[in-house]
Amino acid sequence: MEINSEPEGAKVLIDGADSGETTPTVLSPLKLGDEITIRLELEGRQPWSKTLTPENSEPVVLKAELKPVPYGRIEIRSEPDGAAITLNGEDMGGETPAALEELELGKNYTVLLKKEGFKTFERTITVADETTIAVEAKLEKIVVDKQDLPPPLGDVKPRVEEDKPVPPVVETKPAPEKEKPKPPVVEEKPKPPIADTKPPPQKEKPKPVVTDTKPAPQKEKPKPAERDQPVEKEISGTGVYGQVRVDSRPRGAGVVFNGKRAGITPVVIPNVARGESQTIVLTHPGYQSWSRTFKLSKGYLEFMANLERE
Repeated sequence: MEINSEPEGAKVLIDGADSGETTPTVLSPLKLGDEITIRLELEGRQPWSKTLTPENSEPVVLKAELKPVPYGRIEIRSEPDGAAITLNGEDMGGETPAALEELELGKNYTVLLKKEGFKTFERTITVADETTIAVEAKLEKIVVDKQDLPPPLGDVKPRVEEDKPVPPVVETKPAPEKEKPKPPVVEEKPKPPIADTKPPPQKEKPKPVVTDTKPAPQKEKPKPAERDQPVEKEISGTGVYGQVRVDSRPRGAGVVFNGKRAGITPVVIPNVARGESQTIVLTHPGYQSWSRTFKLSKGYLEFMANLERE
């Protein structure tokens, strides 16, 4: 029995047991008249199976087309941008706007958006099919009522302070103290200590500490931005298709792949044919458009686009 699959590299199971073979392969000998079930499994693809009974010695040829596993997708935007994204309690390490890819179908996902100074946004979404679900979140700003915060502190301290000055007993004590220093010429004694004029020049010495100006040139070092150099990697068992990951600075740029909208950065474009000319175009409000034409020679290619302002 000859077994082929598209793409190749699928694991071959016979009656539920791993045969140790991967497609393409030939299984022999097979016992005639016994029913067997052939199952093919490949990561990222839906499993394929077929049950048959060899009746004669004629070779049996099986060719299976392994379809990609269907995934859901959620696009998240917020006003304002820059909210941290948490999915089912896990920090996704990104900020809005962003797209969440490869979500299993039939599951519920709880999206949390957090941004300093704004209330937390929460929504639970059921990903039923491969249709992209858009989440638009308008974050509410946290308003601090000044009249609410001071009272708890002011109810205790101000009252104690007001109670002290009420009895004018303090005014009677300083009165006699002022009368005593009048006859003695104590006021002349503080005059000679003009030593206060000597320290001023000492205070002027630390002024020339220009240490704040030294780190300035260090800030100019990171100015040379990273170039848009693609990173290409080989992925075993990818066949004639590969993946392309597109990111940008700043993020949230619209991605058009071969004339079709593919999402917003960061995004992974699957099932990209190798050896064929492909075109990617990025657009972002307030920035110049960015485009690249390439041919995928390995299984994985990554672009980082540094967008320039208009």
